[in-house]
Amino acid sequence: MKKRILCALLALMSALLLAVPALAEGEVTSGQCGENAFWSLDGDETMIISGSGKMDAYPVYNQVYNHQIVTAVIEDGITNVGDHAFFECSNLSDVTIPDSVTAIEDYAFYKCYSLTEFTIPSSVTWIGAFAFFGCKRMTGLTIPEGVAQIGAQAFDDCSHLAIVYIPRSVKSIGWGAFGGCKRITDVYYAGTEEEWQQIEIEGYNGRFTQAKRHYSDSGALAAIHVTVRGEIVQWTDAVPFIDENSRTMVPLRAVADAMGLTVGWDRTERIASFSDGAKTLSFHIGDREARTETGAVVPMDTAAVIVKDRTYAPVRYLAEYFGYAVDWVPAARTVVLR
Repeated sequence: MKKRILCALLALMSALLLAVPALAEGEVTSGQCGENAFWSLDGDETMIISGSGKMDAYPVYNQVYNHQIVTAVIEDGITNVGDHAFFECSNLSDVTIPDSVTAIEDYAFYKCYSLTEFTIPSSVTWIGAFAFFGCKRMTGLTIPEGVAQIGAQAFDDCSHLAIVYIPRSVKSIGWGAFGGCKRITDVYYAGTEEEWQQIEIEGYNGRFTQAKRHYSDSGALAAIHVTVRGEIVQWTDAVPFIDENSRTMVPLRAVADAMGLTVGWDRTERIASFSDGAKTLSFHIGDREARTETGAVVPMDTAAVIVKDRTYAPVRYLAEYFGYAVDWVPAARTVVLR
């Protein structure tokens, strides 16, 4: 009996290997993924989708290359990101989607753990069920004007999402679309409170529905926000602004506190310094240069300033020096440090 079971298992394994021999050996690096859509692997890490029209569900390339794809480039002419297109592509971190795409189908980016930011083009009107389920490192999300429906569990288990922007075009949000998003603190809605009440929001969206909401007529969308590893920075007597050089200037002490840095101030030299115990970055008020603990110069494209007794400087230089990646979510006017 045991021998028959073992033989059956061996036969099954052989059949599976024979079904995709070339792919398993890495020999096939291009193929068809729709009636007029095609895929090709550029190098070892970049998946390119070209052609026109719709992608098929369950593309063959994802059966073998899903764990090695780092970059995905969908070229103009493709009209959807197909069902399971990048299912469990755990190393996928960079995605380009053209304005020809109108739908992100079910499970399209399911458990793409390395996605930290994502730009959904304004052409998209539909986000399918489980489309971004388990994208745990995403910290901010802007859904473009034009999306009418967000499918069930579309962003479920995106556990680092802190801020979500919802356009007024959204009419329904499916069951659990934001379930498991434990860190959502703020939802920015481009319509009025009355319009928000008209959206059909199904169950299992607790943190999303309980988050602080900001409406377009409240002026909140004009404010600038900063999140540090999923936590929104709370301002007291000073708030960020955009200077004449189009740079986001932040009250450095509040951000430094959120980053766990020690803050120093030399009143005579007018120098603000920030340290994590190993590295230090100092800003001289009025200069377009910051300096490290070794004296190395970090050029900036705008100068540190004092406004109402608070030191302001471009947040990017401070964050990147201490190992943070910096993103800007324009619709929600939010700087994301991750």
